[in-house]
Amino acid sequence: MGLKKYFFFSLLLIIVIAGYVFSVNANDYRIAFFDYGIVLPIAVWVVIPVVILFLLSFLHMIFYGMKSYFEKNAFKKDFDNIIQLLKAKIEKQEYNHAFKTTEAKEISATISQLDVAPQNSEFSTTNKEIQDVVSKINKITSGEYVPSKELKLPNTNPIMEMNLLNKLKVDSDFALDVIKKSTNYTQKTVDASIQSLIKNKSITTIRKNFDSIKFNKDLAFDLFEKDSEKKESFSLSREEIIKIVSPLEFAKNDYLRLAKIYKKSFSPEEIIKLFEDLSTKNEDANYAYLYILFEYEMLDSIREILHNSANNDYLPFKALLDLKGAGKHYRLDSLCLN
Repeated sequence: MGLKKYFFFSLLLIIVIAGYVFSVNANDYRIAFFDYGIVLPIAVWVVIPVVILFLLSFLHMIFYGMKSYFEKNAFKKDFDNIIQLLKAKIEKQEYNHAFKTTEAKEISATISQLDVAPQNSEFSTTNKEIQDVVSKINKITSGEYVPSKELKLPNTNPIMEMNLLNKLKVDSDFALDVIKKSTNYTQKTVDASIQSLIKNKSITTIRKNFDSIKFNKDLAFDLFEKDSEKKESFSLSREEIIKIVSPLEFAKNDYLRLAKIYKKSFSPEEIIKLFEDLSTKNEDANYAYLYILFEYEMLDSIREILHNSANNDYLPFKALLDLKGAGKHYRLDSLCLN
């Protein structure tokens, strides 16, 4: 029964009781309190306890009605926040919110420790917000690009990172935007952008953005492979190659790999000068320098380097030099530098 109905029927009952008593006995009755006395009709004295009971019960109903309302409201808010928590977990985001009900606190504590993700593309729920998020994530995991404005996630979020990698596959111009604003993106996105730039843009475009590009070894070698193909007139200069190599802490094998990439596209003078410069900056480049000198039979230069080295240094090259001196002709690649 609603409060309005309870109020109406209680008031009607009080009136009926008062009317009935008054019709039976219309006299007054006096009650004394110390020096004071109150004179009221008997009908009024009869309904006073009923009125008091009515007021107390009405207040009781209001109190528990309000309590029930606030509990339901708290439960509804907690339910909405649990939906938001699930959405955040699906989107790989943090969600911090104070839950009010004990049940919601227990559920949220459990969900917070789980890795929540849709299992397949057939995921379905009646909650439109969750369904929309999962649909977008399924598109991303299948390789599609979803406009960033629709996701509303930071660029460092794993879902957004995957989405941006998808964009790089279909929009090579986006790579330049990422490289120029690299601090706004994850390193994986930046590296993929550099790789896209190397694959899809000219050496001239790459050269213009050198100051914004931070190469790692793999990316540097991708660029060197592209440059060595010499399909365009504007290739990397010796200074630019050295500038790329210098901060990468190349080892002996890395320099040898670089030598093998460029020996087919550089002139003898160019590649000898390149590795002469590299060897003055890092001793590990001497192996590649000697390798190039042997390729072009620069025996006098080889002897000078080997003569000034320690007994245990450059043993493969010393052995090959001795073989050449004995009339045996071998190539380093066939011996030990494959």
